[in-house]
Amino acid sequence: MSASSSAIAFPVALKTALSLIDQFSASLSQPHNDPTPYSTNSSPPPLPLLSASAISLKAQVTKLSLLAITSPFTPSAISTILSALNDSVLPSLMTAALSITEDSHTATYQNEVIRLARATLRDLGSLIELAGRRKGDCTEEEKPSVTEATGKVWEDCDELVTLVDTGAEGFILKKAGEFLELVQDAVKELEEWDPDLDDDDFEGSDSEHAEDDDLGRDERSDNGNLLAQKDSAVKVLKKVPICMHVVLKNRLHKKTGETVSEGRAQFLDKALGKFRRISETVDEAVGTLQEGDTTSCASNTKSAQEMTLDLLESMLKSKETGRTGSGIDVNGLDREDKYVMKARDFMEAVSIDVGHANGITKQHPLQPEDKR
Repeated sequence: MSASSSAIAFPVALKTALSLIDQFSASLSQPHNDPTPYSTNSSPPPLPLLSASAISLKAQVTKLSLLAITSPFTPSAISTILSALNDSVLPSLMTAALSITEDSHTATYQNEVIRLARATLRDLGSLIELAGRRKGDCTEEEKPSVTEATGKVWEDCDELVTLVDTGAEGFILKKAGEFLELVQDAVKELEEWDPDLDDDDFEGSDSEHAEDDDLGRDERSDNGNLLAQKDSAVKVLKKVPICMHVVLKNRLHKKTGETVSEGRAQFLDKALGKFRRISETVDEAVGTLQEGDTTSCASNTKSAQEMTLDLLESMLKSKETGRTGSGIDVNGLDREDKYVMKARDFMEAVSIDVGHANGITKQHPLQPEDKR
């Protein structure tokens, strides 16, 4: 390519690349649930295409970065990289991202794909703009910015490949597990919390300790109420993660392939939404008690119990649970149904513990009885 044609090709390729990035980013910002118009019946499945596009993009970006920081500056070589991005890599990435719909891969997974694809385009645009500013050899002061921009695109591409490897159901399982861990951490925090220790943190001077004894009695009474509410809340909330784990293991841990049925996709999205709301409510219950609000704690604790029961009931009623059908009895219940039913009964029985009725404590039905 001659120097004159190179001088023309470089700005054209640069402008085209940035224009495509803006166009594709805008398309990804629009809600959609229909396969992209770029795809056809002969198009490859979206997940392998997305992974291949991300791998190819990372390779092209590596070349672009090296050309941008290496002397002498060669616009024609950079134009070749940009042309490859414009002609194949970016359209393939766009096709794959828009072919992943909420009906075929769940809304949760679709949103994550869109988020990562947009981040990739954004970071790629920043790198291309840096390369486009070159009028000559890259200085030592300019190299770090190019290297940093390249690293961001690499991370985006790696995340896309990991997301593809995880798959829609695997991603839902991962997110549900994260909510479960948040609930476990909140319950543990509540169990370890002592209002008396909180008071000790704010102890004043000796003169302040000599104030009216009535104030001390009031504080001890308040702490007694907090401890009583803590005990009631713990008895309810410590059962919540156990029930969530039963759902996670027996209802969500079912891989059905690259895509899922529309009904299964909706089931998974709804289940994850329930996990999220339970996690938020348990966190509210713990936080309000630590702030001394026993009424809000009791309300949130009751809500967490009801939400957990609703989660379990939805697992029994849905036809999209991914049942294995192992060990079906005369009532049409399989082994996994029975685990979920036991968890439901376990959660319902918590009212006996909260009320301290006759001092009864039920044995955990999902664990073997302690024979000691």
